[in-house]
Amino acid sequence: MSKQKRRDSFHRRRRFREERPAILIFCEGTTECNYFNNIKNVYELRNVTVKNTKKNQTGFDILIRETQRYESNGIYNDIYCVFDRDGRAGYEDIKQEMNKEGFTPVGSSPCFEYWFLLHFEYTDRPFLNCEAVQRQLKKYFPEYTKNLPDIYARLKNKTSIAIKHANQARCAAEDIATIPSITDVDELVQKIIPDK
Repeated sequence: MSKQKRRDSFHRRRRFREERPAILIFCEGTTECNYFNNIKNVYELRNVTVKNTKKNQTGFDILIRETQRYESNGIYNDIYCVFDRDGRAGYEDIKQEMNKEGFTPVGSSPCFEYWFLLHFEYTDRPFLNCEAVQRQLKKYFPEYTKNLPDIYARLKNKTSIAIKHANQARCAAEDIATIPSITDVDELVQKIIPDK
């Protein structure tokens, strides 16, 4: 290939990447941050920025305040807040507040590991807590530990299955009177991963 053709090809690729919307994914925890950073690295997503709350700071108020701090610079087209219910009250209220602030809430109940579990099985049973989800997950994924830096790469081949299961659980949750196991992570994954 001639130098001119390579240069033109490079400029077309660069122009395409620059046209993609700038996305901020703000995570409440390290597990979520590692997962989305791993996606970013696997697909070389230069338009995606992944941040998390400062160490030892969790809670819906802190998540919103930290996200507002990044949002105020105006460089992001879309801002997603990734968080767990973790047994806390006000889950639906916080989702409404995030929407009001212009952020897209990406919640998981009871925790983010529920999304990982959906890569292996469909379940909409209400788990008591995150430890119960992790016990079930380890039946399929015994080497799982929190904060694995390459978690997406390990689960990548099962992502389509997890997306299907998450959508199915969301539909089932409409008919459940108890607090359901549910996640919106599939919607964000489909937004940022090419061809999902």
